[in-house]
Amino acid sequence: TVVVWDLDVERRRWAETAHTGRVTALCRLSTPDGELVASAGEDGTIRLWHLDSGQPRYTLRYQRGTVEALCALTVRGRVLLAAADTGGIVRIWDVGSGKQWRTLPDQHTPVRDLCTVEVQGRVMLVSTHDLGSVPEFCDRVVLVKGTVLAHGPTAEVFTPQNLRLAFGGVLRHL
Repeated sequence: TVVVWDLDVERRRWAETAHTGRVTALCRLSTPDGELVASAGEDGTIRLWHLDSGQPRYTLRYQRGTVEALCALTVRGRVLLAAADTGGIVRIWDVGSGKQWRTLPDQHTPVRDLCTVEVQGRVMLVSTHDLGSVPEFCDRVVLVKGTVLAHGPTAEVFTPQNLRLAFGGVLRHL
């Protein structure tokens, strides 16, 4: 059940049975049409509700896994909703159209949380993962100035081409 409370008068504004099973994530979105609440559940759906009335706007069907995290972001004026699942997939939907906008590369580890950060005018989506350990992460990802250049099994990530791109052809042991 999703419940919206009005804290000024200390009463429940509305409540809706949102999902079969547990509600796993909630997120507030500001759109040109007003404020929305997104809820995700174990049933593989993401539901968007009008915050003021509790009326449903639409339902998004997730293709696999349980959605564990939701995050609102705005990119170039477009209101988006990012959803991450236990299978390592992050999908991003355009809230205005309800259509999937992007799918980020499979991280092969459960995504547990999402948030956005704005750095030098660019919106960054930050995620947390069950990586096991820092060495496992370092063995699986090449980062260049905070951008993931490549990810995956060590043999596929640490290729001579990726290392040249990452280090400009110079690789030194420190």
